[in-house]
Amino acid sequence: KFTKEERKVIFTNVSVVLKDDKSKAELKEKILEEKSKSKDEKTSLKAKKELTLIKTLKDVVKQKRPKDRQEHIKNINSDIRRVFGIGVTPKKETVNNLIPLTYEMSQNYPNPFNPVTKINFALPKTGMVKLIIYDILGREIKNLINNETRFAGRYTVEFNGSNLASGVYFARILVNEGKDFMAVKKMILVK
Repeated sequence: KFTKEERKVIFTNVSVVLKDDKSKAELKEKILEEKSKSKDEKTSLKAKKELTLIKTLKDVVKQKRPKDRQEHIKNINSDIRRVFGIGVTPKKETVNNLIPLTYEMSQNYPNPFNPVTKINFALPKTGMVKLIIYDILGREIKNLINNETRFAGRYTVEFNGSNLASGVYFARILVNEGKDFMAVKKMILVK
Protein backbone atom coordinates (compact mmCIF):
# COMPACT_ATOMS: atom_id res chain seq x y z
CA LYS A 1 0.00 0.00 0.00
CA PHE A 2 1.11 3.53 -0.76
CA THR A 3 1.23 6.27 1.82
CA LYS A 4 -0.67 9.53 1.32
CA GLU A 5 2.51 11.35 0.28
CA GLU A 6 3.47 8.60 -2.21
CA ARG A 7 -0.01 8.78 -3.75
CA LYS A 8 0.36 12.55 -4.21
CA VAL A 9 3.73 12.03 -5.93
CA ILE A 10 2.29 9.32 -8.20
CA PHE A 11 -0.72 11.50 -9.05
CA THR A 12 1.54 14.46 -9.84
CA ASN A 13 3.84 12.33 -12.01
CA VAL A 14 0.93 10.84 -13.95
CA SER A 15 -0.58 14.30 -14.47
CA VAL A 16 2.73 15.66 -15.76
CA VAL A 17 3.15 12.73 -18.15
CA LEU A 18 -0.42 13.09 -19.47
CA LYS A 19 0.02 16.84 -20.02
CA ASP A 20 3.35 16.21 -21.74
CA ASP A 21 1.79 13.57 -24.03
CA LYS A 22 -1.09 15.91 -24.83
CA SER A 23 1.26 18.76 -25.74
CA LYS A 24 3.36 16.41 -27.92
CA ALA A 25 0.20 15.24 -29.72
CA GLU A 26 -0.91 18.84 -30.31
CA LEU A 27 2.55 19.75 -31.63
CA LYS A 28 2.53 16.73 -33.97
CA GLU A 29 -0.93 17.76 -35.23
CA LYS A 30 0.31 21.30 -35.98
CA ILE A 31 3.35 19.95 -37.84
CA LEU A 32 1.13 17.63 -39.90
CA GLU A 33 -1.19 20.54 -40.77
CA GLU A 34 1.80 22.50 -42.05
CA LYS A 35 3.08 19.50 -44.03
CA SER A 36 -0.39 18.94 -45.54
CA LYS A 37 -0.11 22.43 -47.08
CA SER A 38 3.29 21.55 -48.57
CA LYS A 39 3.90 21.90 -52.32
CA ASP A 40 5.38 18.40 -52.46
CA GLU A 41 2.36 16.20 -53.31
CA LYS A 42 3.77 13.01 -51.77
CA THR A 43 4.53 14.69 -48.42
CA SER A 44 1.23 16.56 -48.48
CA LEU A 45 -0.83 13.42 -49.17
CA LYS A 46 0.94 11.41 -46.47
CA ALA A 47 0.46 14.22 -43.93
CA LYS A 48 -3.24 14.59 -44.84
CA LYS A 49 -3.86 10.86 -44.36
CA GLU A 50 -2.13 10.81 -40.97
CA LEU A 51 -3.93 14.00 -39.90
CA THR A 52 -7.31 12.52 -40.88
CA LEU A 53 -6.55 9.38 -38.88
CA ILE A 54 -5.50 11.38 -35.81
CA LYS A 55 -8.61 13.57 -35.97
CA THR A 56 -10.88 10.55 -36.38
CA LEU A 57 -9.28 8.75 -33.45
CA LYS A 58 -9.44 11.92 -31.38
CA ASP A 59 -13.15 12.22 -32.13
CA VAL A 60 -13.79 8.56 -31.32
CA VAL A 61 -11.79 8.51 -28.11
CA LYS A 62 -13.79 11.36 -26.60
CA GLN A 63 -15.38 10.17 -23.40
CA LYS A 64 -19.11 9.81 -23.71
CA ARG A 65 -21.37 9.14 -20.75
CA PRO A 66 -24.24 7.00 -22.05
CA LYS A 67 -27.63 7.27 -20.37
CA ASP A 68 -28.35 3.55 -20.72
CA ARG A 69 -27.07 0.32 -22.27
CA GLN A 70 -28.72 0.95 -25.67
CA GLU A 71 -27.02 4.33 -26.00
CA HIS A 72 -23.69 2.75 -25.01
CA ILE A 73 -24.05 0.10 -27.75
CA LYS A 74 -25.08 2.76 -30.27
CA ASN A 75 -21.99 4.86 -29.38
CA ILE A 76 -19.64 1.89 -29.76
CA ASN A 77 -21.12 0.92 -33.15
CA SER A 78 -20.87 4.53 -34.31
CA ASP A 79 -17.22 4.69 -33.22
CA ILE A 80 -16.38 1.46 -35.05
CA ARG A 81 -18.05 2.76 -38.22
CA ARG A 82 -16.10 6.03 -38.02
CA VAL A 83 -12.74 4.34 -37.42
CA PHE A 84 -13.18 1.89 -40.30
CA GLY A 85 -15.00 4.37 -42.56
CA ILE A 86 -18.12 2.24 -42.85
CA GLY A 87 -21.42 3.84 -43.77
CA VAL A 88 -20.76 7.43 -44.75
CA THR A 89 -24.46 8.29 -44.53
CA PRO A 90 -27.16 6.41 -42.61
CA LYS A 91 -29.18 5.82 -45.81
CA LYS A 92 -26.30 4.19 -47.70
CA GLU A 93 -24.66 2.24 -44.91
CA THR A 94 -22.68 -0.83 -45.91
CA VAL A 95 -22.24 -2.38 -42.51
CA ASN A 96 -20.77 -5.86 -42.27
CA ASN A 97 -23.42 -7.20 -39.91
CA LEU A 98 -22.41 -10.04 -37.67
CA ILE A 99 -26.11 -10.66 -37.11
CA PRO A 100 -27.84 -11.04 -40.48
CA LEU A 101 -30.94 -9.07 -41.40
CA THR A 102 -32.72 -11.97 -43.16
CA TYR A 103 -32.85 -15.76 -43.09
CA GLU A 104 -30.65 -17.38 -45.68
CA MET A 105 -29.14 -20.70 -46.63
CA SER A 106 -26.17 -20.67 -49.01
CA GLN A 107 -25.36 -23.26 -51.62
CA ASN A 108 -23.05 -25.89 -50.18
CA TYR A 109 -19.36 -25.58 -50.95
CA PRO A 110 -17.74 -27.35 -52.69
CA ASN A 111 -20.44 -28.63 -55.01
CA PRO A 112 -19.98 -31.27 -56.44
CA PHE A 113 -18.21 -32.63 -53.38
CA ASN A 114 -16.21 -35.70 -52.42
CA PRO A 115 -16.88 -36.67 -49.60
CA VAL A 116 -17.12 -33.55 -47.38
CA THR A 117 -19.01 -30.29 -47.99
CA LYS A 118 -20.00 -27.28 -45.90
CA ILE A 119 -23.48 -25.79 -45.60
CA ASN A 120 -23.81 -22.17 -44.42
CA PHE A 121 -26.96 -20.58 -43.05
CA ALA A 122 -27.88 -17.36 -41.29
CA LEU A 123 -30.52 -16.56 -38.68
CA PRO A 124 -31.63 -13.00 -37.87
CA LYS A 125 -33.22 -14.19 -34.61
CA THR A 126 -33.15 -17.18 -32.30
CA GLY A 127 -35.13 -20.22 -33.44
CA MET A 128 -35.48 -23.99 -33.48
CA VAL A 129 -33.42 -25.25 -36.44
CA LYS A 130 -33.73 -28.52 -38.30
CA LEU A 131 -31.21 -29.36 -41.08
CA ILE A 132 -31.81 -32.66 -42.88
CA ILE A 133 -30.17 -34.32 -45.88
CA TYR A 134 -32.42 -36.25 -48.29
CA ASP A 135 -31.62 -38.50 -51.26
CA ILE A 136 -33.16 -38.12 -54.74
CA LEU A 137 -36.15 -40.29 -53.72
CA GLY A 138 -36.93 -38.08 -50.74
CA ARG A 139 -35.68 -40.49 -48.08
CA GLU A 140 -34.07 -38.93 -45.03
CA ILE A 141 -30.34 -39.74 -45.13
CA LYS A 142 -28.88 -37.72 -42.26
CA ASN A 143 -30.23 -35.34 -39.65
CA LEU A 144 -27.44 -32.76 -39.19
CA ILE A 145 -29.37 -30.52 -36.78
CA ASN A 146 -32.41 -31.94 -35.02
CA ASN A 147 -34.68 -29.18 -33.65
CA GLU A 148 -31.87 -27.45 -31.79
CA THR A 149 -32.14 -23.88 -30.54
CA ARG A 150 -29.71 -21.65 -32.39
CA PHE A 151 -29.14 -18.00 -31.58
CA ALA A 152 -29.10 -15.25 -34.19
CA GLY A 153 -25.93 -15.38 -36.27
CA ARG A 154 -24.14 -17.21 -39.06
CA TYR A 155 -23.45 -20.95 -38.94
CA THR A 156 -21.49 -23.53 -40.91
CA VAL A 157 -22.33 -27.24 -40.77
CA GLU A 158 -20.13 -29.92 -42.30
CA PHE A 159 -21.67 -32.89 -44.08
CA ASN A 160 -19.63 -36.04 -44.71
CA GLY A 161 -20.97 -38.33 -47.43
CA SER A 162 -18.17 -40.90 -47.32
CA ASN A 163 -20.62 -43.75 -46.62
CA LEU A 164 -23.05 -42.69 -49.39
CA ALA A 165 -23.21 -43.50 -53.09
CA SER A 166 -22.55 -40.91 -55.79
CA GLY A 167 -25.65 -38.97 -56.75
CA VAL A 168 -27.91 -36.02 -56.06
CA TYR A 169 -28.84 -35.11 -52.49
CA PHE A 170 -30.84 -32.27 -50.98
CA ALA A 171 -30.18 -30.19 -47.87
CA ARG A 172 -33.34 -28.80 -46.29
CA ILE A 173 -33.48 -26.30 -43.45
CA LEU A 174 -36.54 -25.53 -41.35
CA VAL A 175 -36.64 -22.75 -38.76
CA ASN A 176 -39.44 -23.08 -36.18
CA GLU A 177 -40.98 -26.00 -38.08
CA GLY A 178 -40.91 -24.03 -41.34
CA LYS A 179 -43.09 -21.19 -40.01
CA ASP A 180 -40.23 -18.64 -40.10
CA PHE A 181 -38.03 -20.05 -42.87
CA MET A 182 -37.61 -23.05 -45.13
CA ALA A 183 -35.09 -23.63 -47.94
CA VAL A 184 -33.76 -26.55 -50.00
CA LYS A 185 -30.42 -26.76 -51.81
CA LYS A 186 -29.33 -29.43 -54.32
CA MET A 187 -25.97 -31.11 -53.68
CA ILE A 188 -24.04 -33.50 -55.91
CA LEU A 189 -21.77 -36.20 -54.46
CA VAL A 190 -19.16 -37.50 -56.91
CA LYS A 191 -16.83 -40.34 -55.94
